Amino acid sequence: MTLFLALIVSGFSTTAALAEGVSRTSNDIVHDAIVDAVRLRMGAGVEVMVEGLVVSGKVTAAQARAVPGPDARLGAVIHFQLQSNDGAISMGAASARITAIVPHMHAAQPLSRGADLGADDVTAVAHAVTSGPLRPWPGAASAIGGKVLRALATGACLSRNAIQAVLAVRTGQEVTAVAHLDGVEASAVMVAAGGGDAGAVIRVVNRQSRRALKARVVSAGLVEIIK
Repeated sequence: MTLFLALIVSGFSTTAALAEGVSRTSNDIVHDAIVDAVRLRMGAGVEVMVEGLVVSGKVTAAQARAVPGPDARLGAVIHFQLQSNDGAISMGAASARITAIVPHMHAAQPLSRGADLGADDVTAVAHAVTSGPLRPWPGAASAIGGKVLRALATGACLSRNAIQAVLAVRTGQEVTAVAHLDGVEASAVMVAAGGGDAGAVIRVVNRQSRRALKARVVSAGLVEIIK
């Protein structure tokens, strides 16, 4: 709580989350936690489908956090550790298969290896992705200005194996930093002390207090404060 209050004093604005007032089962809570975990890794705009959910342990909180294993991949059974929302209490484990409908980019025309991607070279799509790691796919902001790594036909997916995407956060860039605690969300503009793509852990600096905090890159210009 001390860290969170320090963030608020140092320029964060807060928004209290509204209680839904709806009774939910343990499976409902775990399902939602898994959806949140996948979106945290792959992007907020991803539609997540959870199949074959198995929960072991007792979920005692109205909200829980699901932490996927380091080898988690779409299409395979993914194992999650369940924790209280603040990460302080272990509440068991869960497993499920995940399919995600992912907004991303396709090649709008044939692209040659080594070409620089312009706005006319890409088109936005969204379709189910059934395999691969839990990581974001390049959107327009990270695809345009990137480089083609191998020859691509019209309609080909611009995955991270196909293009060298633009980094979501660059060193020295101003970013929106978001923190969550006990149903409260706080946000502030900070400066990135390191660069990385979505999912990378970097340091961000509060310009008023000059305090450095650890954060996970969520998307272009957006990070989440972590412990």
